[in-house]
Amino acid sequence: MTSKIKGLLDSKRQLLLDVSHELRSPLTRMRVALEFIQDDQPKKQLKNDIDDLEELVAELLENERMLHGFHELQLEEVDIITMLKKLCVEHEAIAPGVDFYALQPEILLRMDRISILAAFRNLLENALKYSSHQQKPVEVRISQNNGNLIISFKDYGIGIEEKELQRIFEPFYRVDKSRQRKTRGYGLGLSVAEKAIKAHGGELKVLSKIDQGTMLTVSLPLA
Repeated sequence: MTSKIKGLLDSKRQLLLDVSHELRSPLTRMRVALEFIQDDQPKKQLKNDIDDLEELVAELLENERMLHGFHELQLEEVDIITMLKKLCVEHEAIAPGVDFYALQPEILLRMDRISILAAFRNLLENALKYSSHQQKPVEVRISQNNGNLIISFKDYGIGIEEKELQRIFEPFYRVDKSRQRKTRGYGLGLSVAEKAIKAHGGELKVLSKIDQGTMLTVSLPLA
């Protein structure tokens, strides 16, 4: 029975991967065809729909890669300070803005640049998404503690109920399903981020209070 269940799960995962890969070609053709539409309103809506689908496909593939392909990490020396500073600058114009704090000019670690950048981007964009109505900017801070690099993403947004905190890293889980159309996304960003961080020997924790905000904290070994 164990072997049969494993086979079914593997088949389901492979089907998901195959469908995700196959969706890329028609999505590319749709984006090309979109340029020939003259009416701005339908064009804008179709573009948003295509963007959503492409984001879903990318997150599905990344989620599976991180879950089953840790051995494929391409390690290289990465300056975490520079990476995060650039990421914050790219997002500083998005309400409510981003404040970046780091005491050191440079911290070098051997990491998979693509997957760790995707994790940081997901955490930052999640913080911005759920605090867009606030005046206080998202705070990204870097520090060190007991041989670990600590990176926190703090927002002052809607917060998360305590009963939901244990589930926010589950694939496709959304704290408030009714907000999906407004906030977009499919509930994969935090799952992908957690897997990438764990693949680097790190840990991702969350603290949150309703109407006070949320802080996601990444801990990565310096050695």
